[in-house]
Amino acid sequence: MHRVWGILSLFRTMLLSLFFLFSAYFVLSGFHSRAEHEQGKILRQWARADFDLLSLSRSLRALPLSAFLSGRELTASEVRLTNGWDVQGQVALQDLERSRTLFTVAQRNELDNLKKNFQFLKDFLTIFTKRPLPSNVREKHEPNPSFVSIWSLERKLGMSMAVLSLSVRTSHRKAEKALALFETKWERVYGGLLFGFLVILLGVEVWKLKKAQGDIFSKEAQLQALFNAMRDAVVYTDIDRQIRFANPAVEKVFGYRPSELVGQSVAVIYAHREDFERQGKIRYHLEAADDPEPYEMSYIRDDGAPFTGEARGAVVRDPIGRVQGFMVTVRDITRRKEMMDRLFLEKEKWFITLGSIGDAVIVTDINARVEYLNSVAETLTDWSLSEAIDHPVQEVFDIINEITRKPAESPVEKSLRLGTIVGLANHTLLRSRLGKEYAIEDSAAPIRNREGEVIGCVIVFRDVTRERNLLHQVTHQANYDALTDLPNRNLFQDRMNQMLVQARRFQQSVTLFYLDIDHFKKINDSSGHPFGDLVLKEVGRRIRSVVRESDTVARLGGDEFAIIAGGDVSNPEHASYLGRKMLDMMALPFH
Repeated sequence: MHRVWGILSLFRTMLLSLFFLFSAYFVLSGFHSRAEHEQGKILRQWARADFDLLSLSRSLRALPLSAFLSGRELTASEVRLTNGWDVQGQVALQDLERSRTLFTVAQRNELDNLKKNFQFLKDFLTIFTKRPLPSNVREKHEPNPSFVSIWSLERKLGMSMAVLSLSVRTSHRKAEKALALFETKWERVYGGLLFGFLVILLGVEVWKLKKAQGDIFSKEAQLQALFNAMRDAVVYTDIDRQIRFANPAVEKVFGYRPSELVGQSVAVIYAHREDFERQGKIRYHLEAADDPEPYEMSYIRDDGAPFTGEARGAVVRDPIGRVQGFMVTVRDITRRKEMMDRLFLEKEKWFITLGSIGDAVIVTDINARVEYLNSVAETLTDWSLSEAIDHPVQEVFDIINEITRKPAESPVEKSLRLGTIVGLANHTLLRSRLGKEYAIEDSAAPIRNREGEVIGCVIVFRDVTRERNLLHQVTHQANYDALTDLPNRNLFQDRMNQMLVQARRFQQSVTLFYLDIDHFKKINDSSGHPFGDLVLKEVGRRIRSVVRESDTVARLGGDEFAIIAGGDVSNPEHASYLGRKMLDMMALPFH
């Protein structure tokens, strides 16, 4: 306990020392930056003043004083030089005035003399430039008092610039030396701070090293406890595949005590020598890469009993990446493999059964996406199993109403929603992927897991096209006349009853026509029954051409026909008109 508190106290002291050093570093760095900025600013001002004096001196030497002394008139270029000297001098004097705060008293006095002489010389040159000498004076080359003043002012101005330039350069060099000395002092300060940092960091590293040693011991103990608690057998081998370590679980898995395996070749646990050699070429060699994927292998126990194990191998490397050995974990999966084999056989049985039955079967998941189709379903839907998997069941099992031709409600979605068995509605057609249509009957049932939750749906259906066509044929034969294809007496009676019920409900009338063919027996006797049948067919066709589509035309038997008309035909005038129209149609010759 005292040791722990001592370590914590040392670590806290190091942290505080680092904090103070960092704080001092940042404070001094800020002060250094500001002071260096000020020193640099002063140095730049001295350099600027030196440059301005040099520039003013050069411009003074460029003045065309010889022209002034000779008394001749200035040329245009000489006038530009004079004006340029004036502008350049003004700029230089303004810059020198900004540096006045750095100057000594003597330098300031000399600067005042410089400005005064410059102004005098400027005024003389301005006067001379605007008012040149008279021609008679220029011809005699007589001296002019103005020339003498210009010469004297030029000398004074040059002397002031020389004196001030020498003084400024001396101050400039002193400023450079001061800045260099300033930087040397700060380098020493930073060197001291760096040495303090190094000392503290060295102490921290020593502390971390000691702590790491303690952590290593702790981690080794944790790893040892972890290996001991594992139910899988763990074997560590060197690069020659000699066992150097084994956890207690190897006794349960292989029957060996860990101490019995240490020092032996790992080949002792393989059921077949060739497996040991093959694994050495695949996973356990110096160029082997890490492969965390499990693999199955045949192993053998101490008593000689073989078993199937699931192994995972790992390459053990040192910090620089060199292979030091191999770690292998082995789990006995004999029982699991037997159960998987049983499940596989059961699955194969069910698949074979589903493939051999005459009904089509489709299995979906909870999202109504196809998971399985048997061969009959593939034939009816024109979808193969590989194509249909993960497609919405509505795409594969496309159903419509036979009468309305509209999409029918999916029994799969309804079964998944309600969690019950759902049957298919009557008059349902299945449209295949290629456009074929089949009349089908089916039922959909939910699939549940152990907890009773719905996890999918299975739909079983069969092709009943032949049966439905036969049913339609039988129904048609029972209700329609075989010769004229008109409703027979039974269907006529049913529709008559319906019309009467509707007429009573809506207070309407119903018109009934009854027709027979006079002397029809003579037609059969003279021309034969086949010709009589043709006459009956033509009579039925002519009646249907006169009445409306909603009216019922029936053959009651022999040469007797009946017509049921409703709506506006129930009016006596309309009914008589329809009757005359039918008689007129029958009066036409029968060819």
